[in-house]
Amino acid sequence: MTQKLILLIAFLTFFMIACSPKKVLTDKEKELVADLGLDLALMTELRELTDSAFTKKMSSEYGMENFRDSTNYKSFKKKGLVGIVIEESQENASKVVNKLKDIFSEEGYYIYLSETNYGYSPDKITVLRTDDKFDVLRFEGTNGINYDIYVEDIIHKLKNWDDKYGLEFTGTGFDFFQANYRRLPENIQEHAEELYSFCPDIVDQGVGSISALKQEIERSNELYLWWD
Repeated sequence: MTQKLILLIAFLTFFMIACSPKKVLTDKEKELVADLGLDLALMTELRELTDSAFTKKMSSEYGMENFRDSTNYKSFKKKGLVGIVIEESQENASKVVNKLKDIFSEEGYYIYLSETNYGYSPDKITVLRTDDKFDVLRFEGTNGINYDIYVEDIIHKLKNWDDKYGLEFTGTGFDFFQANYRRLPENIQEHAEELYSFCPDIVDQGVGSISALKQEIERSNELYLWWD
């Protein structure tokens, strides 16, 4: 292939990308963004990465059942938080979250996987504006009720780990939580044992052993919790 032909192909590729129409919010979506008081520029950046419709999302329908103390639930509900949710393929969902999470968090928004369906149906991504990142767990009602673990218990643990290791939240649903470590624990074996003690299902119904959990943390740099 000649140099001129290579340059021509490169120019045509750039031209096609530059001239491709930008994705835009529908009038209905713009109205939703305005009604919720969300940042239009940020929502437009999200639109560039997905074709999914923006839908209004309220906090967990199970509400107070997921909180150990009803006063904590009532205090959270007073914030009146409302988010938006989109559906995305399993292949693309994590890419969208990872690309936007830093930009969004700088502006007081959290974007995270809120439902993972392993390819059987689309995953879901939620965007929530709040000044407290732990509100995403309160909003989703994240719990391990089968182990007598409530929203407050999970937040208490996560705050401790966040202080030690720095956690970048990437996923929160009613029965799971995931985050990237900014700093891996010095003693990963000990940390894996602590994770297992708090959330046995990640081993007993997951990786199979604490040793395998340790290796998975080292490989993925990810903290993952899931209660059946």
